Amino acid sequence: ADNTVGLLINQDGADASIELTGNGGIKFPGTQGASSDANTLDDYEEGVDNDIHITPAVDAEHGSYNTMVYTKIGRMVHVQLYYYITTLGSNEGSAYFTLPFTAKDGGSVSVYGPAIYTGTAYAQVLNTSTYGGTLICYVAQNDNKLYLKELTDAGASITIQLEQFADASSVGCSISYPI
Repeated sequence: ADNTVGLLINQDGADASIELTGNGGIKFPGTQGASSDANTLDDYEEGVDNDIHITPAVDAEHGSYNTMVYTKIGRMVHVQLYYYITTLGSNEGSAYFTLPFTAKDGGSVSVYGPAIYTGTAYAQVLNTSTYGGTLICYVAQNDNKLYLKELTDAGASITIQLEQFADASSVGCSISYPI
């Protein structure tokens, strides 16, 4: 096999580019070497957490299915998770997952948008009489908790409570947020 790797730097007026040939790739150091230049991409990280838990705790969870994967590129984090509840139990409260990074403080007016950052979500066997709208996941600024919220057809916004799930429930979501 040809293991040749090349780096081509092309400077043609305003159309500068860097191209990797062969099996090359960009490698970042294990510890970020932060640059003072805002236009320098100096941080990249991937992670997998196969030991995620919902809070408040459930009686039994299916550990081999419960996974959170994330990719951090610069100041943006992209997260996908899947979680399966085997036995719910009797705990109650707003259901959330702990994220790997705290969301940025967007301030009252910010280029980063609203005070919360939202993503897509789904759930199976969600035990609630009010469900009839769209399920989303969200993280508030300055927080690292991922909550589920229902946006009802009537326009209400309701945070999903743990007791709204049932035995054999599952949830998944995908979100991107600044840090």
